[in-house]
Amino acid sequence: MPGNVVEWCQDFFTDDYYKNSPGVDPPGATSADIRAARGNSVNYDPEICRPGARGWLWPANQRPDHGFRVACGVPEP
Repeated sequence: MPGNVVEWCQDFFTDDYYKNSPGVDPPGATSADIRAARGNSVNYDPEICRPGARGWLWPANQRPDHGFRVACGVPEP
């Protein structure tokens, strides 16, 4: 849902994490001063308004176009 809100992520943000992370389903950095964010809201440039957009946000940053997505894992049979 590009353009809805910038989504807060559980993992932390580091510039070089993906250089040395697993290629499949990387768990994310475990500590940093800033949090990872995905996607973009209507308040950002259209060129970067895509689901794969990745950036960071300060934890104390509160804006009406920042949010999170509630997700539930499917239990394995």
